Amino acid sequence: MAEDGRIVEEVAAAVGLAEGESGVRAVIAALARLEPVSIRRISRAVELPVPIVASVCGELRKRAVVAEERPAQLTSAGRRLFAAGQLGLRRSAACPTCAGRGAMVSGELSPVAAELAKAAGRAPRPRLELDQCHCTVGTKLRRVLALDEADALVGRRILLLGDDDLVSLAIRAVVRRFGSEATVPHLVVLDVDPQLLDFLRAELEDAPFPFTSVRHDLREPL
Repeated sequence: MAEDGRIVEEVAAAVGLAEGESGVRAVIAALARLEPVSIRRISRAVELPVPIVASVCGELRKRAVVAEERPAQLTSAGRRLFAAGQLGLRRSAACPTCAGRGAMVSGELSPVAAELAKAAGRAPRPRLELDQCHCTVGTKLRRVLALDEADALVGRRILLLGDDDLVSLAIRAVVRRFGSEATVPHLVVLDVDPQLLDFLRAELEDAPFPFTSVRHDLREPL
Protein backbone atom coordinates (compact mmCIF):
# COMPACT_ATOMS: atom_id res chain seq x y z
CA MET A 1 0.00 0.00 0.00
CA ALA A 2 1.22 3.51 -0.81
CA GLU A 3 2.36 5.66 2.11
CA ASP A 4 -0.54 8.11 1.83
CA GLY A 5 -3.08 5.27 1.80
CA ARG A 6 -1.46 3.64 4.83
CA ILE A 7 -1.56 6.90 6.80
CA VAL A 8 -5.20 7.53 5.94
CA GLU A 9 -6.15 3.98 6.92
CA GLU A 10 -4.29 4.24 10.25
CA VAL A 11 -5.81 7.62 11.13
CA ALA A 12 -9.35 6.49 10.30
CA ALA A 13 -8.90 3.45 12.56
CA ALA A 14 -7.28 5.46 15.37
CA VAL A 15 -10.07 8.05 15.44
CA GLY A 16 -12.86 5.53 14.85
CA LEU A 17 -14.33 7.86 12.26
CA ALA A 18 -17.77 6.75 11.05
CA GLU A 19 -17.02 8.25 7.63
CA GLY A 20 -13.89 6.09 7.45
CA GLU A 21 -11.01 6.87 5.14
CA SER A 22 -13.09 9.25 2.99
CA GLY A 23 -13.63 11.43 6.05
CA VAL A 24 -9.89 11.58 6.74
CA ARG A 25 -9.18 12.45 3.11
CA ALA A 26 -11.81 15.21 3.25
CA VAL A 27 -10.09 16.76 6.28
CA ILE A 28 -6.68 16.56 4.60
CA ALA A 29 -8.04 18.04 1.36
CA ALA A 30 -9.60 20.97 3.22
CA LEU A 31 -6.39 21.51 5.16
CA ALA A 32 -4.30 21.46 1.98
CA ARG A 33 -6.67 23.88 0.28
CA LEU A 34 -7.06 26.35 3.15
CA GLU A 35 -3.84 26.19 5.18
CA PRO A 36 -2.93 27.75 7.53
CA VAL A 37 -6.44 27.27 8.88
CA SER A 38 -8.27 26.87 12.16
CA ILE A 39 -9.79 23.54 13.18
CA ARG A 40 -13.19 25.23 13.35
CA ARG A 41 -12.98 26.34 9.74
CA ILE A 42 -11.96 22.86 8.59
CA SER A 43 -14.94 21.55 10.56
CA ARG A 44 -17.28 23.84 8.63
CA ALA A 45 -15.70 22.94 5.31
CA VAL A 46 -16.02 19.17 5.76
CA GLU A 47 -19.18 19.23 7.91
CA LEU A 48 -17.65 17.19 10.72
CA PRO A 49 -17.71 18.12 14.44
CA VAL A 50 -14.78 20.15 15.74
CA PRO A 51 -13.62 17.42 18.19
CA ILE A 52 -13.50 14.87 15.35
CA VAL A 53 -11.49 17.19 13.11
CA ALA A 54 -9.15 17.96 16.01
CA SER A 55 -8.63 14.24 16.61
CA VAL A 56 -7.89 13.60 12.93
CA CYS A 57 -5.38 16.46 12.88
CA GLY A 58 -3.83 15.15 16.08
CA GLU A 59 -3.29 11.72 14.57
CA LEU A 60 -1.89 13.30 11.40
CA ARG A 61 0.46 15.36 13.57
CA LYS A 62 1.80 12.17 15.16
CA ARG A 63 2.63 10.94 11.67
CA ALA A 64 4.41 14.18 10.66
CA VAL A 65 1.72 15.11 8.14
CA VAL A 66 0.42 18.12 10.10
CA ALA A 67 2.89 20.59 11.59
CA GLU A 68 3.10 21.48 15.28
CA GLU A 69 2.44 25.15 14.52
CA ARG A 70 -1.02 26.67 14.78
CA PRO A 71 -3.20 27.40 12.84
CA ALA A 72 -3.17 23.94 11.30
CA GLN A 73 -0.92 23.42 8.30
CA LEU A 74 0.79 20.57 6.52
CA THR A 75 4.45 19.71 6.89
CA SER A 76 6.63 19.55 3.80
CA ALA A 77 6.22 15.78 3.88
CA GLY A 78 2.45 16.19 4.19
CA ARG A 79 2.36 18.47 1.17
CA ARG A 80 4.44 16.02 -0.82
CA LEU A 81 2.02 13.21 0.01
CA PHE A 82 -1.32 14.99 -0.07
CA ALA A 83 -1.12 18.41 -1.72
CA ALA A 84 0.07 17.63 -5.24
CA GLY A 85 -1.92 19.70 -7.71
CA GLN A 86 -3.36 22.15 -5.22
CA LEU A 87 -4.12 25.59 -6.63
CA GLY A 88 -1.61 28.21 -5.57
CA LEU A 89 -4.20 30.88 -4.83
CA ARG A 90 -3.16 33.17 -1.99
CA ARG A 91 -6.62 33.51 -0.46
CA SER A 92 -9.81 31.54 -0.14
CA ALA A 93 -12.58 32.25 -2.61
CA ALA A 94 -15.26 31.91 0.06
CA CYS A 95 -17.23 35.16 0.22
CA PRO A 96 -17.06 36.67 3.73
CA THR A 97 -20.16 38.78 3.17
CA CYS A 98 -22.47 35.79 2.66
CA ALA A 99 -20.74 33.45 5.15
CA GLY A 100 -19.05 31.46 2.42
CA ARG A 101 -22.19 30.63 0.44
CA GLY A 102 -20.76 32.38 -2.62
CA ALA A 103 -17.38 32.58 -4.34
CA MET A 104 -15.37 35.78 -4.65
CA VAL A 105 -13.05 36.56 -7.57
CA SER A 106 -9.90 38.17 -6.15
CA GLY A 107 -7.48 40.52 -7.91
CA GLU A 108 -4.89 37.78 -8.43
CA LEU A 109 -7.29 36.28 -10.98
CA SER A 110 -7.31 39.39 -13.17
CA PRO A 111 -4.84 37.96 -15.74
CA VAL A 112 -6.91 34.77 -15.89
CA ALA A 113 -10.08 36.82 -16.44
CA ALA A 114 -8.42 38.70 -19.30
CA GLU A 115 -7.28 35.45 -20.94
CA LEU A 116 -10.73 33.93 -20.51
CA ALA A 117 -12.46 36.99 -21.99
CA LYS A 118 -10.35 36.65 -25.15
CA ALA A 119 -11.16 32.95 -25.45
CA ALA A 120 -14.88 33.61 -24.90
CA GLY A 121 -14.77 36.20 -27.68
CA ARG A 122 -13.70 33.47 -30.10
CA ALA A 123 -16.54 31.12 -29.10
CA PRO A 124 -19.46 30.29 -31.41
CA ARG A 125 -22.54 32.44 -31.00
CA PRO A 126 -25.20 31.03 -28.64
CA ARG A 127 -27.74 28.76 -30.33
CA LEU A 128 -31.07 29.93 -29.01
CA GLU A 129 -32.83 26.80 -30.25
CA LEU A 130 -30.66 24.87 -27.76
CA ASP A 131 -31.38 27.40 -24.99
CA GLN A 132 -27.75 28.46 -24.93
CA CYS A 133 -26.97 31.69 -23.09
CA HIS A 134 -23.35 32.55 -22.32
CA CYS A 135 -22.56 33.68 -18.77
CA THR A 136 -20.06 36.40 -17.84
CA VAL A 137 -16.35 35.82 -17.29
CA GLY A 138 -16.86 36.49 -13.59
CA THR A 139 -19.50 33.78 -13.37
CA LYS A 140 -17.27 31.31 -15.18
CA LEU A 141 -14.48 31.93 -12.68
CA ARG A 142 -16.84 31.74 -9.71
CA ARG A 143 -17.95 28.31 -10.87
CA VAL A 144 -14.36 27.09 -10.93
CA LEU A 145 -13.68 28.58 -7.50
CA ALA A 146 -16.87 26.99 -6.16
CA LEU A 147 -15.68 23.62 -7.47
CA ASP A 148 -12.40 24.10 -5.63
CA GLU A 149 -14.09 25.18 -2.41
CA ALA A 150 -16.30 22.07 -2.59
CA ASP A 151 -13.24 19.80 -3.08
CA ALA A 152 -14.58 18.92 -6.53
CA LEU A 153 -11.64 20.14 -8.62
CA VAL A 154 -8.18 19.07 -7.44
CA GLY A 155 -7.57 15.39 -8.04
CA ARG A 156 -11.05 14.91 -9.49
CA ARG A 157 -12.13 13.52 -12.84
CA ILE A 158 -14.62 16.12 -14.05
CA LEU A 159 -17.64 15.64 -16.32
CA LEU A 160 -19.42 18.74 -17.65
CA LEU A 161 -22.91 18.01 -19.00
CA GLY A 162 -23.14 20.76 -21.57
CA ASP A 163 -20.57 23.55 -21.68
CA ASP A 164 -21.90 26.46 -23.70
CA ASP A 165 -20.80 28.58 -20.70
CA LEU A 166 -17.18 27.53 -21.38
CA VAL A 167 -16.45 26.40 -17.83
CA SER A 168 -13.90 23.98 -19.29
CA LEU A 169 -11.92 26.96 -20.58
CA ALA A 170 -12.14 28.62 -17.17
CA ILE A 171 -10.79 25.45 -15.55
CA ARG A 172 -7.97 25.40 -18.09
CA ALA A 173 -7.07 29.04 -17.42
CA VAL A 174 -7.09 28.70 -13.62
CA VAL A 175 -5.20 25.40 -13.57
CA ARG A 176 -2.59 26.61 -16.06
CA ARG A 177 -1.76 29.65 -13.94
CA PHE A 178 -2.21 28.34 -10.39
CA GLY A 179 -2.09 24.54 -10.63
CA SER A 180 -0.07 21.84 -12.34
CA GLU A 181 -0.47 18.73 -14.46
CA ALA A 182 -1.45 16.92 -11.25
CA THR A 183 -4.43 19.20 -10.56
CA VAL A 184 -7.10 17.65 -12.82
CA PRO A 185 -6.66 13.99 -13.85
CA HIS A 186 -9.22 14.21 -16.69
CA LEU A 187 -11.91 16.56 -17.98
CA VAL A 188 -14.81 15.41 -20.17
CA VAL A 189 -17.36 17.66 -21.87
CA LEU A 190 -20.58 16.12 -23.13
CA ASP A 191 -22.67 18.35 -25.40
CA VAL A 192 -25.11 18.10 -28.30
CA ASP A 193 -23.64 21.04 -30.25
CA PRO A 194 -20.92 19.87 -32.68
CA GLN A 195 -19.74 23.41 -33.42
CA LEU A 196 -19.16 24.06 -29.73
CA LEU A 197 -17.32 20.76 -29.30
CA ASP A 198 -15.05 21.54 -32.27
CA PHE A 199 -14.23 24.90 -30.69
CA LEU A 200 -13.48 23.36 -27.28
CA ARG A 201 -11.24 20.68 -28.79
CA ALA A 202 -9.20 23.32 -30.56
CA GLU A 203 -8.97 25.57 -27.50
CA LEU A 204 -8.05 22.78 -25.09
CA GLU A 205 -5.28 21.20 -27.16
CA ASP A 206 -2.76 22.81 -24.81
CA ALA A 207 -4.68 22.17 -21.58
CA PRO A 208 -2.59 20.93 -18.63
CA PHE A 209 -4.86 17.89 -18.29
CA PRO A 210 -6.32 15.20 -20.56
CA PHE A 211 -9.48 16.38 -22.33
CA THR A 212 -12.23 14.39 -24.02
CA SER A 213 -15.29 15.72 -25.84
CA VAL A 214 -18.38 13.61 -26.47
CA ARG A 215 -21.30 14.55 -28.71
CA HIS A 216 -24.52 13.33 -27.15
CA ASP A 217 -28.14 14.39 -26.72
CA LEU A 218 -29.02 13.84 -23.07
CA ARG A 219 -32.60 13.11 -24.01
CA GLU A 220 -31.18 9.78 -25.12
CA PRO A 221 -29.60 7.17 -22.81
CA LEU A 222 -25.83 7.34 -22.41
